[in-house]
Amino acid sequence: ELLHVARSDAGALPVQLAPCYLDDIVADIVPRFEPEIRSRAITLDLEGLQEARVMADAALVQRMVGVLLDNALRYTPRGGRIAV
Repeated sequence: ELLHVARSDAGALPVQLAPCYLDDIVADIVPRFEPEIRSRAITLDLEGLQEARVMADAALVQRMVGVLLDNALRYTPRGGRIAV
């Protein structure tokens, strides 16, 4: 996944830039991880998440956030906390 993002950043893959909100992208992807978050009693702290309008490829940003959340879950011990 990160290699795909890196290739896009290097211009090897097309990027579709458009106005989007990073906080909405995160809010949209979090439900995908909720079953594992609950089953491992992990606290997901989204309090620091603020409205952030950017020009970006929303699909690529969503993939990147997904990779980051997946890694955070993989390396956070049961009962731990992940802050976004």
